[in-house]
Amino acid sequence: MTLARVVGLAVLVVLLLAVITQPSNSAAMARSGGQALGSVGTSLGEFVSSLGGTVSTRRVSDAESGTYVVRPGDTLTSVATAHGTRVDRLAARNGIADEDLIHPGQRLRY
Repeated sequence: MTLARVVGLAVLVVLLLAVITQPSNSAAMARSGGQALGSVGTSLGEFVSSLGGTVSTRRVSDAESGTYVVRPGDTLTSVATAHGTRVDRLAARNGIADEDLIHPGQRLRY
């Protein structure tokens, strides 16, 4: 084994020991981030309220007027299926050109 290899291995061992024995910055950041979020509130509702917003856990639908308010995670397909209509009819009725693009809070007539 040459002197260069021995020195290289020694440097590698020293670096590995330094990495293993030192706390990770990302772990420290994760702990401080978790503490910061933990101090805001323990639930999503408390967190959103602390920001000045509100959270509704119910689906907004008005069967009498035939409207539905889009929630995060909804698709035009899921809304159409839930209200007994087809995607193309729902899109046409609401002037939606891109059937893959709806937004939370958008009011749809079905």
